[in-house]
Amino acid sequence: MRRITVVFGFVVTSALLAAACGSSAKNEGEECVASSECKAGLICDFSQDPHVCRPEGSGPPPDADLTIPDANPVIPDSTPGAPDATPAPDASAPPDAPSGTALTVKNYASWCDGTVDGVTFGTGSQVFYYDPTTVVNLSIAPHTGFQVGPNPPWHHTDGDTGTGDPGDASGNAVTTETVGATADCIWVCCEFSGGGGCNVAEQCP
Repeated sequence: MRRITVVFGFVVTSALLAAACGSSAKNEGEECVASSECKAGLICDFSQDPHVCRPEGSGPPPDADLTIPDANPVIPDSTPGAPDATPAPDASAPPDAPSGTALTVKNYASWCDGTVDGVTFGTGSQVFYYDPTTVVNLSIAPHTGFQVGPNPPWHHTDGDTGTGDPGDASGNAVTTETVGATADCIWVCCEFSGGGGCNVAEQCP
Protein backbone atom coordinates (compact mmCIF):
# COMPACT_ATOMS: atom_id res chain seq x y z
CA MET A 1 0.00 0.00 0.00
CA ARG A 2 2.87 2.40 0.72
CA ARG A 3 4.46 1.67 -2.66
CA ILE A 4 1.35 2.66 -4.57
CA THR A 5 1.10 5.89 -2.62
CA VAL A 6 4.71 6.85 -3.43
CA VAL A 7 4.28 6.23 -7.15
CA PHE A 8 1.03 8.19 -7.26
CA GLY A 9 2.66 11.10 -5.44
CA PHE A 10 5.53 11.22 -7.95
CA VAL A 11 3.16 11.34 -10.90
CA VAL A 12 1.11 14.15 -9.40
CA THR A 13 4.24 16.14 -8.58
CA SER A 14 5.60 15.79 -12.13
CA ALA A 15 2.32 16.93 -13.61
CA LEU A 16 2.24 19.97 -11.39
CA LEU A 17 5.83 20.88 -12.32
CA ALA A 18 5.08 20.52 -16.04
CA ALA A 19 1.99 22.68 -15.70
CA ALA A 20 3.99 25.26 -13.82
CA CYS A 21 6.73 25.30 -16.48
CA GLY A 22 4.19 25.49 -19.33
CA SER A 23 2.43 28.40 -17.74
CA SER A 24 5.75 30.36 -17.51
CA ALA A 25 6.58 30.01 -21.29
CA LYS A 26 6.42 33.36 -23.04
CA ASN A 27 3.94 34.25 -25.75
CA GLU A 28 4.71 35.82 -29.13
CA GLY A 29 5.96 39.38 -28.71
CA GLU A 30 7.13 38.97 -25.14
CA GLU A 31 10.73 39.78 -24.27
CA CYS A 32 13.14 36.90 -24.05
CA VAL A 33 16.81 36.13 -23.63
CA ALA A 34 16.69 32.58 -25.03
CA SER A 35 14.37 30.57 -27.26
CA SER A 36 13.79 28.12 -24.40
CA GLU A 37 11.74 30.81 -22.70
CA CYS A 38 9.28 30.95 -25.58
CA LYS A 39 6.28 28.71 -26.08
CA ALA A 40 6.42 25.79 -28.50
CA GLY A 41 6.71 26.98 -32.10
CA LEU A 42 8.31 30.26 -31.04
CA ILE A 43 11.94 31.32 -30.98
CA CYS A 44 13.65 34.28 -29.38
CA ASP A 45 14.24 36.77 -32.20
CA PHE A 46 17.61 38.39 -31.52
CA SER A 47 17.20 40.71 -34.51
CA GLN A 48 14.71 42.75 -32.49
CA ASP A 49 15.62 45.17 -29.72
CA PRO A 50 14.54 44.14 -27.19
CA HIS A 51 14.56 40.45 -28.14
CA VAL A 52 11.04 39.00 -28.42
CA CYS A 53 9.45 35.64 -29.02
CA ARG A 54 8.33 35.18 -32.62
CA PRO A 55 7.13 32.25 -34.71
CA GLU A 56 9.89 30.27 -36.33
CA GLY A 57 10.68 31.48 -39.90
CA SER A 58 9.03 34.89 -39.37
CA GLY A 59 12.27 36.81 -38.92
CA PRO A 60 13.52 39.34 -41.49
CA PRO A 61 15.04 37.95 -44.67
CA PRO A 62 18.78 37.67 -44.78
CA ASP A 63 20.62 40.74 -45.92
CA ALA A 64 21.02 41.03 -49.68
CA ASP A 65 24.35 39.92 -51.04
CA LEU A 66 26.14 43.22 -51.39
CA THR A 67 28.91 41.58 -53.38
CA ILE A 68 26.68 41.31 -56.46
CA PRO A 69 27.79 44.16 -58.75
CA ASP A 70 25.25 46.69 -59.91
CA ALA A 71 24.12 46.48 -63.47
CA ASN A 72 26.22 48.65 -65.74
CA PRO A 73 24.47 52.03 -65.41
CA VAL A 74 26.11 53.42 -68.53
CA ILE A 75 24.78 51.94 -71.70
CA PRO A 76 27.02 52.99 -74.59
CA ASP A 77 25.34 54.99 -77.30
CA SER A 78 24.63 53.08 -80.43
CA THR A 79 27.06 53.61 -83.25
CA PRO A 80 25.91 56.63 -85.21
CA GLY A 81 24.68 55.95 -88.69
CA ALA A 82 26.63 56.53 -91.83
CA PRO A 83 27.29 60.21 -92.57
CA ASP A 84 24.85 61.90 -94.85
CA ALA A 85 25.80 61.77 -98.47
CA THR A 86 27.19 64.99 -99.82
CA PRO A 87 24.36 66.62 -101.74
CA ALA A 88 24.95 66.95 -105.41
CA PRO A 89 25.51 70.51 -106.52
CA ASP A 90 22.64 72.17 -108.22
CA ALA A 91 22.79 71.87 -111.94
CA SER A 92 23.80 75.05 -113.65
CA ALA A 93 20.98 76.77 -115.36
CA PRO A 94 21.30 76.57 -119.12
CA PRO A 95 22.30 79.86 -120.69
CA ASP A 96 19.54 81.90 -122.15
CA ALA A 97 19.11 81.38 -125.86
CA PRO A 98 20.41 84.36 -127.78
CA SER A 99 17.71 86.66 -129.02
CA GLY A 100 17.45 88.20 -132.45
CA THR A 101 18.15 86.98 -135.96
CA ALA A 102 21.25 84.85 -136.55
CA LEU A 103 23.84 86.21 -139.02
CA THR A 104 26.50 83.66 -139.96
CA VAL A 105 29.74 85.10 -141.37
CA LYS A 106 32.06 82.57 -143.06
CA ASN A 107 35.74 83.35 -143.71
CA TYR A 108 36.83 81.02 -146.50
CA ALA A 109 40.15 79.26 -145.70
CA SER A 110 40.89 82.02 -143.14
CA TRP A 111 43.05 83.94 -145.66
CA CYS A 112 42.02 87.26 -144.09
CA ASP A 113 40.60 88.69 -140.88
CA GLY A 114 36.95 89.66 -140.95
CA THR A 115 35.49 92.44 -138.83
CA VAL A 116 31.75 92.44 -138.02
CA ASP A 117 30.54 95.56 -136.22
CA GLY A 118 33.96 95.97 -134.62
CA VAL A 119 34.40 92.26 -133.72
CA THR A 120 37.35 90.73 -135.57
CA PHE A 121 37.85 87.01 -136.20
CA GLY A 122 40.43 85.27 -138.31
CA THR A 123 39.37 81.64 -138.65
CA GLY A 124 36.37 79.60 -139.69
CA SER A 125 33.01 81.24 -139.18
CA GLN A 126 31.13 83.18 -136.54
CA VAL A 127 27.44 83.58 -135.72
CA PHE A 128 26.11 86.96 -134.59
CA TYR A 129 22.60 87.94 -133.48
CA TYR A 130 20.84 91.19 -134.34
CA ASP A 131 17.40 92.66 -134.25
CA PRO A 132 15.71 92.62 -137.66
CA THR A 133 16.52 95.64 -139.89
CA THR A 134 19.91 96.13 -138.15
CA VAL A 135 22.59 97.32 -140.61
CA VAL A 136 25.86 95.48 -139.84
CA ASN A 137 29.20 97.04 -140.86
CA LEU A 138 31.73 94.66 -142.46
CA SER A 139 35.39 94.86 -143.50
CA ILE A 140 38.38 92.56 -144.13
CA ALA A 141 42.16 92.68 -143.82
CA PRO A 142 44.14 90.16 -145.90
CA HIS A 143 46.87 88.06 -144.30
CA THR A 144 50.41 88.17 -145.58
CA GLY A 145 50.56 86.62 -149.07
CA PHE A 146 46.92 87.47 -149.86
CA GLN A 147 45.03 90.45 -151.22
CA VAL A 148 41.57 91.96 -151.65
CA GLY A 149 40.24 91.57 -155.21
CA PRO A 150 40.29 92.09 -158.02
CA ASN A 151 37.27 89.78 -157.80
CA PRO A 152 34.55 90.84 -155.32
CA PRO A 153 35.43 89.25 -151.93
CA TRP A 154 31.95 89.49 -150.29
CA HIS A 155 28.92 87.40 -151.14
CA HIS A 156 25.23 87.85 -150.15
CA THR A 157 25.88 91.27 -148.62
CA ASP A 158 23.92 94.46 -149.39
CA GLY A 159 26.27 95.29 -152.32
CA ASP A 160 26.08 91.83 -153.92
CA THR A 161 23.99 92.06 -157.07
CA GLY A 162 24.61 88.46 -158.05
CA THR A 163 28.35 88.29 -158.77
CA GLY A 164 29.72 89.38 -155.39
CA ASP A 165 30.27 92.60 -153.48
CA PRO A 166 33.62 94.39 -154.03
CA GLY A 167 33.08 96.73 -151.08
CA ASP A 168 34.65 100.16 -151.10
CA ALA A 169 38.04 101.12 -152.55
CA SER A 170 39.80 101.46 -149.17
CA GLY A 171 41.59 98.19 -149.60
CA ASN A 172 39.50 96.62 -146.83
CA ALA A 173 36.35 96.05 -148.90
CA VAL A 174 34.13 97.88 -146.41
CA THR A 175 30.46 97.06 -146.93
CA THR A 176 27.23 96.30 -145.01
CA GLU A 177 24.60 93.64 -144.48
CA THR A 178 21.03 94.41 -143.39
CA VAL A 179 19.63 91.70 -141.11
CA GLY A 180 16.14 90.45 -141.87
CA ALA A 181 13.58 88.50 -139.91
CA THR A 182 15.07 85.10 -140.83
CA ALA A 183 18.53 83.62 -140.38
CA ASP A 184 21.12 85.06 -142.78
CA CYS A 185 24.51 83.88 -144.09
CA ILE A 186 27.30 85.79 -145.85
CA TRP A 187 30.84 84.81 -146.79
CA VAL A 188 34.13 86.39 -147.81
CA CYS A 189 37.33 85.24 -149.54
CA CYS A 190 40.70 86.98 -149.92
CA GLU A 191 42.71 86.02 -153.05
CA PHE A 192 46.33 85.00 -153.34
CA SER A 193 48.76 87.83 -153.95
CA GLY A 194 48.64 88.32 -157.72
CA GLY A 195 45.04 87.00 -157.87
CA GLY A 196 43.14 83.71 -157.85
CA GLY A 197 42.10 81.20 -155.22
CA CYS A 198 38.53 82.34 -154.59
CA ASN A 199 36.82 80.62 -157.48
CA VAL A 200 35.22 78.17 -155.03
CA ALA A 201 31.85 76.59 -154.41
CA GLU A 202 29.04 78.51 -152.72
CA GLN A 203 29.76 78.70 -148.95
CA CYS A 204 26.19 79.54 -147.89
CA PRO A 205 24.11 77.02 -149.77
